[in-house]
Amino acid sequence: MLSSMTGFASKVVHIERQGGRSFDANLTLKSLNSRFFEASCRLPSSFAYVENDLIKILRKKMLRGTVYANLYISSPSALKTFCHPSINLIKEYVEFLKNVGKQLDLAGKITVSDVIKFPNALEHSEEILVDPTIKDKVLSTFDELVDIVVENRVIEGKLLEKDIATRLENIKVLFEDLKKRFELVSKKKHDELVEYFKPALESQPGIARDMQLHFLQAQMDRYQINEELVRFSAHVSALEKTLKDESQEKAKRIDFVLQELFRETNTITAKANDADLSTFAISIKVEIEKIREQVQNVL
Repeated sequence: MLSSMTGFASKVVHIERQGGRSFDANLTLKSLNSRFFEASCRLPSSFAYVENDLIKILRKKMLRGTVYANLYISSPSALKTFCHPSINLIKEYVEFLKNVGKQLDLAGKITVSDVIKFPNALEHSEEILVDPTIKDKVLSTFDELVDIVVENRVIEGKLLEKDIATRLENIKVLFEDLKKRFELVSKKKHDELVEYFKPALESQPGIARDMQLHFLQAQMDRYQINEELVRFSAHVSALEKTLKDESQEKAKRIDFVLQELFRETNTITAKANDADLSTFAISIKVEIEKIREQVQNVL
């Protein structure tokens, strides 16, 4: 069974805090195709400490692909601690205003109500939620999302596998047509060569005749693709076996077999030197390329 590398899942959970404001957290998980496993986690600083454990969960179950794990807080203020004054910044504001007052001979005093109106005079810091209960809830929710994404991957993988199997059947049909055409071409080339060399073989005795026979055989061998046909059939069987294999991470093996099929098709095309046979070979290569495109998204 094939499994794709794309999937998406999300969930909103309510998080209760002891001695603090409760809030809702929106957790999302998305995976895309990639040659290796890569994880990108976007978490509020309050939850940064769970990132390592989260990546371990993702790596264990998702195996390969680029995974984006995001956590959004519906009420960011719920994570803020009490504000406190930025003393150094306020001192600079006060000193600046005093200098302006002296230079312009302005009267008046600076009050607390004035101070809190200064830009960035009050600072807010975000609390680190080290509560084990909250950590467990976040990680367990992400674990649920991973299971959903993996299930979605399997569903999409079945569709990919169905498409690949259809194209593989197309290749087998085209290959049978190619073999039939090859038999006709091979017989035609054989008859043409025999007819061409027949006068020389009849008129030249002894060593000269043997040399002509060797040359005739060499010319016939140039158009023989029996070995390629056998190897092509073997690769098709290997691909069918790989698709039926229940193990995971089969994309690399499938891609390798497809490379071999493509190579044998190229060799057949080069050696056959026949327009109709080349047409079958090109059609086979088109189907192989379409399978390779699908395999790019397979685990």
